[in-house]
Amino acid sequence: MSTQDIHKLSSVLRSIEIIEEKTNALYSQCTTSINENDNLQPMIIDDTNIHLQIFFQHFEQLLQIDLKNRKSLLNNISNKRSYWNFFSVALKESKALYDTVLYVLNSQEVKTATGRGRLFLRFCLQNHRLGDVIQQSFMMTKIVNQFYIDECFWTTPKYMNRIIQALYQLNDLRYDLLSNSQYQLDVCWPTIESVENRPKTLSDAASRMRNNSVSSFLSMNSIDSQSIIAVVPDTSNSIPIIPTLFRVLRKKTT
Repeated sequence: MSTQDIHKLSSVLRSIEIIEEKTNALYSQCTTSINENDNLQPMIIDDTNIHLQIFFQHFEQLLQIDLKNRKSLLNNISNKRSYWNFFSVALKESKALYDTVLYVLNSQEVKTATGRGRLFLRFCLQNHRLGDVIQQSFMMTKIVNQFYIDECFWTTPKYMNRIIQALYQLNDLRYDLLSNSQYQLDVCWPTIESVENRPKTLSDAASRMRNNSVSSFLSMNSIDSQSIIAVVPDTSNSIPIIPTLFRVLRKKTT
């Protein structure tokens, strides 16, 4: 194994560990909140939660690690492919999950592949479908081969199982990630600074978006605020939420 491969594997394992830690920390926070308040109403996780911020940054890093480079007509290497384009292709034939892609395609909040990918992950998490989306997409071997290098870690069961297990645990929690379009996801993930400057309003539409999960499992532990990784900028904008998608999602929960 080359030095570069060793470094990549180390990075992958570290990000998986952090995802497991943050998942467990989020789960523990919600469990503790219910016990302390002595009621059945769980806390709602939003962008003020440092564990969630770190989770998203490392999860995105994992999705980017083994992406192939895209080549120009002159065979020169240009930008890497995007995980957003991977999901939009991989889920195209899935009647149950393609509405996650449609939500982003109908959004004017984001203009770049980077922003669309981030909005997609947030939408999937809020609606308890992130585990299903990841599992379904990486089962599409031909499409995985189009976007990811040979023997990418996503096709290695021991790594994939750890990630999926953590994602399904997050299905047990409630989120408010779509009620405000003030964030510039094309530029970066929400940070402590952007959260503090955001107007504190919760739309009725977003409240209705909190659905019950398709699936749910396990649990984990710990916090490491030093684990925040650098995020590469791009561009920005803002959007209305599509009523038809809310109607579809409401039907699924009734």
